[in-house]
Amino acid sequence: MLINDNSNDNSSKIINEMKNHDHRIKIINNNKNMGTLYSRCIGVLNSKGKYIFALDNDDVLLNENILDIMYNIAEKGNYDIVESKAFTIPNYQPNIKDIGHNYFNFHPSNLILHQPELSIFPISRNFRYYPNDFSIWGKLHKKNIYQRAINALGKNRYSVYNCWTEDISINFIIFNLANSYIFVNEYSIFHLLSKITFTFILNSEHKMFAEIYLLDIMIDFLKDNKKYKKLAVLKSYDILYKIRKYKLSEENKQFLKLILQKIFDCKYIKESDKINVKKKFRHIFAY
Repeated sequence: MLINDNSNDNSSKIINEMKNHDHRIKIINNNKNMGTLYSRCIGVLNSKGKYIFALDNDDVLLNENILDIMYNIAEKGNYDIVESKAFTIPNYQPNIKDIGHNYFNFHPSNLILHQPELSIFPISRNFRYYPNDFSIWGKLHKKNIYQRAINALGKNRYSVYNCWTEDISINFIIFNLANSYIFVNEYSIFHLLSKITFTFILNSEHKMFAEIYLLDIMIDFLKDNKKYKKLAVLKSYDILYKIRKYKLSEENKQFLKLILQKIFDCKYIKESDKINVKKKFRHIFAY
C-alpha cells in the first residue's frame, strides 16, 4: 500500500513503475496534500496485514531480523504492542558509512538509549513520564487496535492535524486502548532527529500549536484511564516550560486557555493538581 500525498515531484512516476513490476502494490492518491497523520491513517485503515510497524524517513532499521522477532513474540503472547530498544541522536546527520553494524561502534555525546519498559506503558512502579517515548517508531502494533484508535480520533481531527509530533497524538490513543504490552531487549530503530527533518523545519508557533493539541487529545482520550490520570497535568507543565522559549500568538493563547479549562473541569484530576496548574500559569493567563 502506497499513499501518494499529492506529490509535486517524480513520486507518482516512481510508485507507478513499482506497481507495474509488483501487482501486489496498491496506490491511494490524495486529492490534495493532507500531511503525515492523514496519510498514515489512510494507509493503516486500508492495510491487509495483522500488524503495523512504522519506519519513517529519518529512521534506520538496525536489525534485519527484528520484525520476525517482534512478530513471533506478538503471536506467541497475543500482545497488542511489542516494543524494542531504540537509539536517538538529536541534530545528527550520519555519514552513509555509519549505516549498518558501525552504529554500535561510535558513541556521540548526545546519544540517547530508549528503554521504554520504564515509562511507556504504566504497568509498574517504575512508571515515569517521557513525551518522546510515546512516539510511534520502534513499536509493533496490532492493526485492529491501531484502526480503533484512528476511528476514535475521528476523520475530523486526523484530516486537519498536519503538525509536529503527529505520531504521538495517535499513539496516546493506541496505548489507552491496548490491553497488553511487552518490551523486547533487542535493538530495532536508529531514530535521527536531523536538522533537515520536518520537526526542525517547523517554526516555533507551529510547534507550540502541536504541543497544545497533544494536551487536548490527552485530556479527551485518556481521562477514563486511571493509569494515565496524571499525564495531562505533567504535559501542561511541559508546555509551560516551552512557553519560556517560544512566544505564543494570541490565537494559541486562547487555544491553550480552552484546553487548560478542560483540566480544571476534569473529575479524574486531583484538586491539588488543578490548583498547582493554575498557579503555574497565573502570570501568563488570567482566570
